[in-house]
Amino acid sequence: MAKYEEPAEEMTVELSLDDGKDVTCAVITILEVEKQDYIVLLPLDDKGETQDGEDGAGHILPIV
Repeated sequence: MAKYEEPAEEMTVELSLDDGKDVTCAVITILEVEKQDYIVLLPLDDKGETQDGEDGAGHILPIV
């Protein structure tokens, strides 16, 4: 059975929101559903850690 290994470095992306704010997110995974690629993101706080609570909910976005 294959053993899961953590990546050496966490991948992040920075999103510019419609309200002018920038949000840094950890890339959790990229997956394909019915020939469409999606990216799963989790917002990070100012310390680069995941946010707790409703504001820290992950997001699944189509890759276009």
